[in-house]
Amino acid sequence: MRSIAAVSLAAGLLACAGCDSSSSAGTPAAGAPVANEPSAADCDKIAQVPPPAGKPPVALVVDNTASQIGHPLPDGLLKKLGDAQHAGQPLVIVAVDGQSPSVVRTAALDPSPDKDSKAGDNARAEALRCVNRWAHATESLPKHQGSDVLEALNAASRQHPSAVYVVSDGLGNTGAFNIDAVGFDAEPQELATSLREANALAPTLNNLQITWYELGESAKPLPQAARTSLQNLWQATLKSVGTTVTFDLATGGRVAAPSGLPADDVSIPEAATVTSACGTRITVPAALLFHPGSAELQPDAADVLKGVAGTLNGHPDWSAKITGHTADYGTADSRKQLSVQRAGAVRDFLAGAGIDRSRLAADGVGATQPAVPEIVGGRHDLAAAARNRRVVIEIGPGGCGS
Repeated sequence: MRSIAAVSLAAGLLACAGCDSSSSAGTPAAGAPVANEPSAADCDKIAQVPPPAGKPPVALVVDNTASQIGHPLPDGLLKKLGDAQHAGQPLVIVAVDGQSPSVVRTAALDPSPDKDSKAGDNARAEALRCVNRWAHATESLPKHQGSDVLEALNAASRQHPSAVYVVSDGLGNTGAFNIDAVGFDAEPQELATSLREANALAPTLNNLQITWYELGESAKPLPQAARTSLQNLWQATLKSVGTTVTFDLATGGRVAAPSGLPADDVSIPEAATVTSACGTRITVPAALLFHPGSAELQPDAADVLKGVAGTLNGHPDWSAKITGHTADYGTADSRKQLSVQRAGAVRDFLAGAGIDRSRLAADGVGATQPAVPEIVGGRHDLAAAARNRRVVIEIGPGGCGS
């Protein structure tokens, strides 16, 4: 049955070689048509070819949720799918959703048994180009609010693939890996341990090879520090079950973002500025400045602090008061020490940017002045803890308001 269908397909595609295949008929508004993309009719023909039996598939996890801009699949991914095609492996596609992501399509990457003919080559080339259409087709769009990226990975691993390819911003906000609940500055190893203990990682993830594209490429841009933290969290989580993950961070071309999809908003850390008659108060989430549990400034902290330095350099009569705050973990002494060290690290950066130290006061108050309560319903709220880990910088003329 498969050989008859495949031969018919190859002949049909050869007959249409050179036809106008740019039509987007059948592609939803959220799709990402690319140059020379096959027509919906041609892709439907390819989809009718039964996948080969006896060989492990390769799995593709696609993210069409509202925080991920729709776009053509990366060229590097298509090259890897070409290798799988050459090996005669089928493809399974799992779409990220807010509830119970599952396989939305299984397809033959090599729909033609004709290995040494123009017709066979044409059919295989068309099949690879159809993957982009399938990845953005109606069945691959989310049906529920949220993005359970981890469960999509679990679902893909249960197909026992030889490799998993992920195209997602990685911003899960439902399920066990909820970045809003965890916080971008969570300690990676602690998160990995908690997910394992909660049995949130499928046993079939063990020893998988994952290549991840577009991590952090969300509709609302992520600060570089948050991207780095997100990558570290996923790296530690997957490594904890023996999974090897490689991140391909090269970005591709962008098209219009999907519209009309269920909401999957994510709280992205950003500095908050309040201006008054006496100057400016800047509250900076620790995730934008420090490595988890550390007073060492991340390289990307300069992106936030150079603006403060510029303001102080432009107002020689102004001074700055820097206050470090921590979440309510550990002992009071350890919290106090970390908050003092973090405030001191910010002061040292500003001094290195040309601000006289006499204009810079730094202190830490531990967890004694929380922005929000951390114990909610008798449990430690991780999202609240992330909000409380911060540095507050107050800049203005000396004596104002006294």
